[in-house]
Amino acid sequence: MGVSGGILLAGGIVLMVFAILSFVRIIPLGVLQQDGSPGGDALAHTAAPGRMTAELQEGQTYFIYLARSAADPRARFDQRPVVTGPSGDPYESGPATVSSNSALRGTEATVEASFVARESGLHTIDVPQPEPAQTEVTAILTLGESTGGFLSGLFGTVGSVFTAIVAGALGLTLLVAGVIWGFARRR
Repeated sequence: MGVSGGILLAGGIVLMVFAILSFVRIIPLGVLQQDGSPGGDALAHTAAPGRMTAELQEGQTYFIYLARSAADPRARFDQRPVVTGPSGDPYESGPATVSSNSALRGTEATVEASFVARESGLHTIDVPQPEPAQTEVTAILTLGESTGGFLSGLFGTVGSVFTAIVAGALGLTLLVAGVIWGFARRR
């Protein structure tokens, strides 16, 4: 095969692995399990309306997903979930700071609210009835990514997707070139 063909193959494989890992990092895989129930990234969950408790860290961003059957209309909050920290001071969560969606086996989860914990310790999150009220919904609390606002979140996500696509295309090109080079050297 030769040194040049080996370098092309190795470079192609490295770039393909990088592209795959980049895509996996972007997709929220731990929100739902294979059966559609809350996944490994869930810090707490409850049927909505309901209450959940979790140990949270001050300054950390958290997301509240609403999971429902994919056949049902998308559920949204008319009122915001209320977060109460260890000191007993309640505050409302805000609107979702990112757009994130996870779907598995007929269950779809979408970020509908987010908040930054104001103190460390055990927090209670009161989840109001989402609309439409007849839809069966589970609220799932997950660790969020601290973003510096809309633009950094947008450019971070778009940049990650673009980087993954370019790395994948370049990796595939190098991989094919390395294989062709190897076969051409043997003749």
